Amino acid sequence: LLEYKAVLPPAATVAQLISAFANANGGGIVLGVVESGQELLVNGLSDDFRAVQITRKALDLLSPPPVVNYDYVVHQGKRLFVVTVAKSDSEVS
Repeated sequence: LLEYKAVLPPAATVAQLISAFANANGGGIVLGVVESGQELLVNGLSDDFRAVQITRKALDLLSPPPVVNYDYVVHQGKRLFVVTVAKSDSEVS
């Protein structure tokens, strides 16, 4: 499962997405991409975007902590932020 966002939602919303992915079969969130109909538009993120801090804050809200990897990547010359969530062995809330 993949979720695309133009910008990062608030930490509580990110925590809900991460929890849902961890409790299902895992998944990912890609920031800097807009879904337009059936097309994906890669907009990228500005340098002052605080995705790491918001993601860390979201993870602090979850128990038990799920296995999550996150980092900036460059795709088509645009800076994106990708969060990957592994399926959890126990329910994350």
